[in-house]
Amino acid sequence: MTEKTKRGPQRIPFTKRNLEALEPPAAGRRYVYDERQPGLCVCLTAAGTKTFYYYAKVNGQPQRNRIGPFPSVPIETARAAAKGLAGEVAKGGDPMAKRRAEREQPNLGDAWESFLTWGTEHKRPGSIKEDKALYESFLEHWKGRRLAKITRGEVQTLHTRIGSDNGKVRANRVLALLSSLFNHARDIGFTGGNPCTGIRRFKEVARDRYLLPTEIQPFFKALAAELPVFRDLFAVCLLTGQRSGNVKSMRWADVNLEAATWRIPPDDAKAGEAIVCPLTPLALEILRQRKAADDNGPWVFPGRSGSKAGHIAEPKEAWKRICKRAGLEGLRIHDLRRSSGSWQAALGASLHVIGKALGHRNQATTAIYAQLDTSPVRQSLTAAEAALLTAAGDSAKLLTGATEEEEGTDDGT
Repeated sequence: MTEKTKRGPQRIPFTKRNLEALEPPAAGRRYVYDERQPGLCVCLTAAGTKTFYYYAKVNGQPQRNRIGPFPSVPIETARAAAKGLAGEVAKGGDPMAKRRAEREQPNLGDAWESFLTWGTEHKRPGSIKEDKALYESFLEHWKGRRLAKITRGEVQTLHTRIGSDNGKVRANRVLALLSSLFNHARDIGFTGGNPCTGIRRFKEVARDRYLLPTEIQPFFKALAAELPVFRDLFAVCLLTGQRSGNVKSMRWADVNLEAATWRIPPDDAKAGEAIVCPLTPLALEILRQRKAADDNGPWVFPGRSGSKAGHIAEPKEAWKRICKRAGLEGLRIHDLRRSSGSWQAALGASLHVIGKALGHRNQATTAIYAQLDTSPVRQSLTAAEAALLTAAGDSAKLLTGATEEEEGTDDGT
């Protein structure tokens, strides 16, 4: 290897062999420059490290911008980076000031805190609760990432992965939330673009799956064979038509067995308004039996001792067992709610009454809902229950039969 011996910085043609042959200084650091790309140099330290830098005078002051270590960063990549920085300086830019500004830009965790503060004041409690669940499940691992460093390609990959693993609807909701976080980050000083822009959402197809008349009997038989806590949980989901999340977190304090009603507090309701759900005869009997066997805990469906939520958290495995026993395919827990509405509709209940029974919020019918008491809702739910029990036959009697000893499983309890 031939090195220039004239006075001034040492310059050599950067090749892998030449850089590997450079000896470290006895102490401190030494810079060797590339003959091909002006400003590109490698910093040699006594510890033996070799790191690429771009050197230039910016506004009259010397400045070295770190590119990356050799050999992890290939020589051609270092040259391309140095060329880009040289162009930036030629246009009057300050690469170091730009990097400093990027380091001061907010990260995703900062954006989430800003969004959460705004959402707590302006969004429905149920809606912000769903946002929190999505963030914690799919975005929190990025909380330390600077927003300016999150690329469109990364977001596209995340959206695709969630769509494959967790469903297209969930993927679209995460993408919408992430986009909102970037938009809200402008309130805390973010000046970059939104990498969610232009990413095509998955096409969503509305589900119309519900329990068919021919499926009721095998479903009830499979349900009766399950552990009592899950048997009762899914039965109440079907008989009340309420969201499974609300049923899982049902508290005895909100259940009035004498009046046969269950009040879902505003903070737990998706629409942010309390829902008074009439309890049908079978639902009431199930709850009475659970109350009689209760150990004075606050939850109607308590989780395993020491569980974080306190109540049943994720009964997916129990649901899989039930569907397998019943020979049902494509049925989800949420389809029990849809089944309640579908059976009420089949028996002639009005859409207004069904909407009231399911706790739907619709501005066009809010005034009508306000005039309804629980009587027609109770009649509609009771009629649907009667039809379900008729279709179930003798298997329905198993739901309130002898109670087995309940025990925890790996279903989040």
